[in-house]
Amino acid sequence: MYVFVDPFARENSGVSKYIENCLDLALNFETRVVARMKDEKISCFRERVAEFYEENRKKIFIIEAPETLHASAKIHDSSKLHIRLHGSKSIGNYCQGLKIDPSVYDERKEINRANFISAPSSYAASVSQKIIGFKRDIYVYPNPLESFQNKTGNSKIYFLGRGEWLKGIGFLRNIIENLSEDLYLLGDEKLFDFYNTELKKYGNVKFEGNNKKFGFTDIIIIPSLFETFSMVAGEALSRGTTVVCWKNLGVTEWVKEPVLLSSEPWNSNDFVKKITESHHKARKCDFDLAVKSINRYFVSGFESAALGTLPPKTIDFDTLEINRLHMEKRSSRKLKKLMRDPASFFRDSRFLPFFLREGIKKKGKKKAKENNRKNSNQDWRTLLIFDGKHKADIESLVFLLQEVAHDFSPLGRENLSILNIQESIGSFDDFYKKYFDYLSDFSFIFVFTSRERLIHHIVSLVNNRDVIWVTNGYANLDFQLQVSAVIILDSLSKSLPEDLPRLISTDKDGFAMTARRLLQELGPRDIDYFLPIMNAYEFDFEISKKNDSGSKVILELTTDINSNFNDHATLCNELAIRTKKLMVTESILYRYKNLLTDINKAKLAKFLLSATKNGVFIDVRI
Repeated sequence: MYVFVDPFARENSGVSKYIENCLDLALNFETRVVARMKDEKISCFRERVAEFYEENRKKIFIIEAPETLHASAKIHDSSKLHIRLHGSKSIGNYCQGLKIDPSVYDERKEINRANFISAPSSYAASVSQKIIGFKRDIYVYPNPLESFQNKTGNSKIYFLGRGEWLKGIGFLRNIIENLSEDLYLLGDEKLFDFYNTELKKYGNVKFEGNNKKFGFTDIIIIPSLFETFSMVAGEALSRGTTVVCWKNLGVTEWVKEPVLLSSEPWNSNDFVKKITESHHKARKCDFDLAVKSINRYFVSGFESAALGTLPPKTIDFDTLEINRLHMEKRSSRKLKKLMRDPASFFRDSRFLPFFLREGIKKKGKKKAKENNRKNSNQDWRTLLIFDGKHKADIESLVFLLQEVAHDFSPLGRENLSILNIQESIGSFDDFYKKYFDYLSDFSFIFVFTSRERLIHHIVSLVNNRDVIWVTNGYANLDFQLQVSAVIILDSLSKSLPEDLPRLISTDKDGFAMTARRLLQELGPRDIDYFLPIMNAYEFDFEISKKNDSGSKVILELTTDINSNFNDHATLCNELAIRTKKLMVTESILYRYKNLLTDINKAKLAKFLLSATKNGVFIDVRI
């Protein structure tokens, strides 16, 4: 018996659709599905999956589960567990420059104990290895598709997806501005809100609900930042609809022109050019042949992997990105930069509206945006990194930390680790290979060093973690490093520089309480409340509750600004000069306390520059 585990069991879930299509094609196996029931807690579902396995242990040949939600966590270790990499929330967060949820540790645990691992594309395999942090060979074969249905189309161009940045809505404005035809949006309420506030002003875009009306002669565009395969692309091909997407999506490994046209990431002009080309090629497409070809690849890979006759692939991330995409060097570097440091990628990108967009108050009733990390500090792990010069400091500081950790888990014995790095610091690639897996296990990393190269490597390596630099002086501090805070030991000066967002001066005796307070301030919250900073005197609870856009700063301007600037710093200065009102979330206030305390126009400009470099979403209102 081949068992599929479905922790989502939703019509619009890519995992659920994958399993549904698998059942139609896995004809050489007896198959069963263990699906999560409506309103069933994930912890209860994990227990039920384990009970099902124990009751049917002798009959089960393989039990397959996605890495997301680690639904297989309670299954006995002796099981023949197959983990299919569908692309977890952790990867989505990473690609958007957000914090990675601590659940990534549990996902990694399931992956490492699995009998074998598979992915729907080499791209999905490489990104999962890098972000989740594991080194295993992976079987690569595509997701199955529904049989070809030859639906009649309307010669329209559609965007189908959720109203999320991950699905590429940040590119829609540029695409629409360069598109000479109408674009029809199919999606959820969030997409409607985005259309209503950002896109409705354009005459060539319309929202048509969530009915899937597309078919032959239509075009589906998929400008997503990341897709392991793409359920939308699969549905489109099964209906005879041409697909236009970026070259880095997983589906491009299995489908080529004229059925699917792919564009250089993230060139909107090239993307629109591919849409135009697809009109001329649509009637030459053999969609039935393309769908059958993908399904043959799936059946061959699925059965061979299950029987152990398919050789797994050893994925090398950097080599893969250069060789597979056949991109020019500049584009290859851009893609690698996105995956390694998304905050820097978008900071340097010409797509400024991705971070600074005009805002209109939303009227829809929404739940508060979920935090990207679990709220319970039981899941937070802390690491102290030091070199030989700070060995004596560490021994005394660890003792002091234990004294304040009796009711604070992140600094307790079970969650506190130390790492001594004394060797010379070589290239980033060497540092990455040696330390990435280990450092990825921690939520907070204190680095005791005066070596700028060491702190630079750590910040670049774990840009999705909080890095706190601890040093004995600030004379040679590199203010461009995007650390969460700097702690100065033995320097109780009252006149500290304002360039760093968060600079704390303390002595060794006060370090433990300083560290505890800092972690409490940096940790996530149930609701990240907006607080008035400049010319905003009332606390507005509703703004915080309805903040589903991901913005952390609300900037209200007196007048509009000219969009033509030679550099980003000049733009930040102009924004600061025209700022009438400023509100920031509680988490942002703590991270940029130096710049937001006793704020003036000069400090505001520095705050905007530093925040946008870190990928903070800013809602600019006129």
